[in-house]
Amino acid sequence: LFDENENLKKDLDKLRSEMNELQKTANEEKAKALAKAESERQRLLRDLQKEIKQLYHDLNERTQQLDEAHVKLQVILICFSWCLMNVCRMRTGIRC
Repeated sequence: LFDENENLKKDLDKLRSEMNELQKTANEEKAKALAKAESERQRLLRDLQKEIKQLYHDLNERTQQLDEAHVKLQVILICFSWCLMNVCRMRTGIRC
């Protein structure tokens, strides 16, 4: 009975040791997975920031082009109005 009890204690110690080793391995794998997920999250964040920066750059360019087009349109409208007044003046002799 004493030998059987000793064998059971050894088996129990062996199982505890194996269980601790499995827990340690599981914790290491979990830490690796978390580190990998964090790395991927940071990469995605950098990619999104880069894309947002490019979108703002494009928006600024297009806004500048639109502003330039508005200025050109204003110049054209002023010239058209001036020409129309001159044509009116020439035809009627009256100031328009």
